[in-house]
Amino acid sequence: MGWNEGIGAAVRGRRAGEHMANSSLALGVCALGRGCDFATTWVGLEYQLAAEAKPGAAHLFEWLGPTTGLVLYEFWITTPVIFLGCYLTRKIWRARRDPRTPAENPLLYGIGTISLAVAAYNLQFLV
Repeated sequence: MGWNEGIGAAVRGRRAGEHMANSSLALGVCALGRGCDFATTWVGLEYQLAAEAKPGAAHLFEWLGPTTGLVLYEFWITTPVIFLGCYLTRKIWRARRDPRTPAENPLLYGIGTISLAVAAYNLQFLV
């Protein structure tokens, strides 16, 4: 590896680090992913194509109906994972990480990426 290749890798690494430090981008990825996941699940339930996991979600949907059940189920999952997860991440990893990068950003990127993957998977049942 020549010195030019090493410099290119360092610049790419710095740019990736700058993206990881961008809290607005992290929140945007998380919100987009959660929104897409929620929308595809909602449409799947309306067309009766979604098969939610039992015993949790399916019983809640039967008890409260698909709309109210989905909203409450997503709220019970998303709220603790995002807000409690961000709080715990800041407490646990703040001392170990670069102080310029918010500790919760990797968690938000992860939630958004997983949610986008779930939404992409759900789309195959809706088209």
